[in-house]
Amino acid sequence: MDAETGQRTAPSLRHEGLPVGFSFSPDSRMVLTWEDVAARIWDADSGEPITPPLRHEGTVTWAAWSPNGQEVAVSTYEGSVQVWNVSPFRPAIDLLERQAELLAAHRLDPKIGPVPLTPAEMAARWREWRQQQGRPATP
Repeated sequence: MDAETGQRTAPSLRHEGLPVGFSFSPDSRMVLTWEDVAARIWDADSGEPITPPLRHEGTVTWAAWSPNGQEVAVSTYEGSVQVWNVSPFRPAIDLLERQAELLAAHRLDPKIGPVPLTPAEMAARWREWRQQQGRPATP
């Protein structure tokens, strides 16, 4: 909700149960909510879930962000605490993009869509892939 106008700025966050708490990430871009047996992270602007429910054994009573926003701690009524690493894992995404480009022999241009890789780009993708697999760069 907009603090000045009281108008909704994002859709409602859909929970499985009744949420009992929330906390904004240190950069205010995400919202952590918690309910009975799970916590969840949402995009603060769109209201879309960023993570699946972070399930916990026991009744969740509290959750909080680490100061750098890379982890979430969740505690239960029974006294257990679980820490979730919620930092984005960019190397995996970059690796998958490169592998997809190699397999399709195309790269995605944001303006025009699929573009065939040049022979030099294909050779570079193969070298990268072989190095990531722990193999020599050339066969």
